[in-house]
Amino acid sequence: PLYEICTLDISTFGLKLHEVRTTTISDWLVTTLQVESPIHIEEATRRITNAAGFKRAGRLIREKIAKAVAAAKRQGRLLVKDQFLWLPEMERPPVRDRSPLPSQSRKLELVAPEEIGEALLQFVDASFGVVRDHVPPGICRILGFKRVSEDMRLRVDREIDVLLQSGRLS
Repeated sequence: PLYEICTLDISTFGLKLHEVRTTTISDWLVTTLQVESPIHIEEATRRITNAAGFKRAGRLIREKIAKAVAAAKRQGRLLVKDQFLWLPEMERPPVRDRSPLPSQSRKLELVAPEEIGEALLQFVDASFGVVRDHVPPGICRILGFKRVSEDMRLRVDREIDVLLQSGRLS
């Protein structure tokens, strides 16, 4: 399936974004997660910043969003794994095609390792086995990337190693 971007309807009621109540921003984060979980913290920040009518997130906005993430995490409304935000009930991420996303959002580092792992398992299963060198381009295609850089290849290789060590892939 294509990656779906959450469309937030945000009003800051004349306040600067960093002046908005932390609980309100936590609500926006959870709403974003209901559509996009797991999502990289940078992408979640971009969704909120853009929806509030700002071009970029400065230091104060980033600090405020970090506080909102921490508050929502304490309340059990989201999980944080590395730099990714998850809905607490989500056990396995969906594998999503990012090809229609804007270029700033089409980066493999913005894809959760678990989603890459799920794509790997789907790819290998559909291929009834595959030579390791053929996996990175296949995974990147599934995730909506046309070209595979050396960094992307290394990232996919790391996920292959994780799945091999866990026994989920042989």
